[in-house]
Order: sequence, then structure tokens, then C-alpha cells
Amino acid sequence: GGEQLPTTCRKDSDGKAEYVGCKSGGAWLRPYGNVPLDSYGVDTCLLKCKGGGYHYGGFECPMSSGNDVHCQCAHTADINLGTGDCVNEKAHCNGKTEVGGYRMGGNSQGSVYNLQSFKYKIIDVKDADLEVNYGQKGGKER
Repeated sequence: GGEQLPTTCRKDSDGKAEYVGCKSGGAWLRPYGNVPLDSYGVDTCLLKCKGGGYHYGGFECPMSSGNDVHCQCAHTADINLGTGDCVNEKAHCNGKTEVGGYRMGGNSQGSVYNLQSFKYKIIDVKDADLEVNYGQKGGKER
């Protein structure tokens, strides 16, 4: 809608990012590091990727040791490993393969989500970890 979007927000439960498929390689960045292997971590990753202006977000190598996963963002995506479950449990990539309905990727392969379908609702401003800078006050949802 046309309402103003505050800096702190979270996806609506029905506004999940759309699963596109699985990839290896490509021009993916990890500007936000690893996130916890739970729904909060997953939402935070996708929120930060979208807030950073990226078209895609996703996950690679869920690790049980630190109970975290690589958070990845990209402007383009090459779905070169198909649209299956994207699981590849090898070596240290041995954590949960799915969290909150999102696929966590695997060893040297990542899940790809289209962030255009990812929507927000206002949450408590105390939840500062989810803060995203939209570049200007009163910027519209994108």
C-alpha cells in the first residue's frame, strides 16, 4: 500500500519469500554474515537482504556446531541445481535443513528466494536487530 514504512518491520505471516530453487556459485554476497538457525534468524536475513536492495536472498550450509547458517543476498540468480529441496549434508554443513518453511541449502549450494513477495508488518521498535535503513524517512514499501 501507500502507507509509510517505519525502519523496523517484519514480514506478514502470509508474505513469505517465494522459493525459486537451488544454486551453486554465482554473484552472491554475505554482507550480513551468518544468522541463527531459527525463524528469527531466517526472517532477519531475508529482511536485511530486501532492505539492502537485493532481489534475492537465501541460505547455504546450515551448521549444527554454531546453530547458524550463511545468509546470502544477490541481484541475479542462476538456478543451476534445480528446484528440489537443496539439501546437501556434508562435513560441517550438518544443521537443520528447513526452518519455518524455508530451505537452508547445503554444502556448497544455496537456496534462492525471490524477495519481491516478502512483505512486512510493523513490530515493536525494541526489536532493534531487525532494523533496516530504507534510505529515507517515509520511503514506500518496495
